[in-house]
Amino acid sequence: MELFVIKDNGMTQRVVELAQEAGFSPEEISVAQDEQSAMKLMKRKKPDIVVVDPHLTRNELNEDGVRVIAVLRQEFRDCVIICLTTRGSTKLGIRARMQGANDYIDLERSYVNGWEDLRERLKIERGILELRQSSQSH
Repeated sequence: MELFVIKDNGMTQRVVELAQEAGFSPEEISVAQDEQSAMKLMKRKKPDIVVVDPHLTRNELNEDGVRVIAVLRQEFRDCVIICLTTRGSTKLGIRARMQGANDYIDLERSYVNGWEDLRERLKIERGILELRQSSQSH
């Protein structure tokens, strides 16, 4: 199982920790910190789940992460894409979903604990993938 974390800041380590709490081993987690390294990673591995920041640079006008979402959806139709941000908006959430994100979590505007929400979503998606894989092998 492959999890990509595509984030550009100090929250990357927190996402990796939550993924490990959700059952992912360090070997199953790959990290990219910008659009270019995300594209290289996609050429080497096929993701099952991706957590991506819509702003991979400090420039909030640059939605390079949304472009990454579009490429991920085009290349890997069945992967689960979770857009995670602290600098979001309703419009950004809509753009991310229009490009193919399955979920959008804004840690600043979350009505629940966004970190707990992410951890639970990762657990659920991992469980679904494990069930699919076990049913296909039988």
